[in-house]
Amino acid sequence: MFVPEAKGVQVGSSVRLDGISVGRVRSVKLADKLADSNRRIEVELRIEKRFQNMISEDSTASLLADGLLGNSYVNITRGFAGPGEAFGLEVKHFVGNTLSVEQSVWEGRKQTPKTKNARREVDLHPSVATLLRSFIGHRKDGFIFRSEEGTPIHQSNFLRRYLHPLLEQLGIEKQGFHGFRRFRVTHLESSTVPPALVKSWTGHASSSDGEAVRSTVTDRYVKMAKDTKFRAEVAERIGLGFELPKAETVEVVPSVPSSQESEVVVSV
Repeated sequence: MFVPEAKGVQVGSSVRLDGISVGRVRSVKLADKLADSNRRIEVELRIEKRFQNMISEDSTASLLADGLLGNSYVNITRGFAGPGEAFGLEVKHFVGNTLSVEQSVWEGRKQTPKTKNARREVDLHPSVATLLRSFIGHRKDGFIFRSEEGTPIHQSNFLRRYLHPLLEQLGIEKQGFHGFRRFRVTHLESSTVPPALVKSWTGHASSSDGEAVRSTVTDRYVKMAKDTKFRAEVAERIGLGFELPKAETVEVVPSVPSSQESEVVVSV
């Protein structure tokens, strides 16, 4: 992980996952390449193996202290893998009204899906598909969501510069990308979408309240998830759950941060 300043964190400092001790700081050093002011210090973390799969691409880390004069430590807040999948989408992955999730992006690098469920097809409502085609324009390749230089968007920069300020402006509690998934799954469930299709679209078997979706779905439901015509009909029938704003133009989000904060995306 990279931070603008060490703030008392040193080798051996505690690393906590949502407040629970999961490891120690392995090293603290000046970053080899100063990409921007938020990445001056590189902090390498040693995480216990049994906790590593709980840290996803949407996880963030903050440098905190135990009280006013307490020892500094690294606290990791869990997220989920969705934004890495979104930022990993390329123009070639968008066909008709369907997105094919075949990779993700982490720290600017492409990664293959870690699970079988993560590789999937997601059917869009026609209105969203139309908006996405307008956003892509005449581009034939490259990332769908990209910086001005054509490189992948850094999730932490997007959170700090765009999502969090927008949430504050709207009076909505500060949160990460998991809020989008939670809303979508809730809408799918309230629209009586078959559990197997919910699982297929979201890439994993968790419901809106965090409970596991039943693994003993019927063969009929499994076949539904593979039926492209059925999926498209359901996607159009259930709608979005909100009114899609009409925008004439959509700006490309640059990936260079402009403000210094200690919250960064975790790299383990």
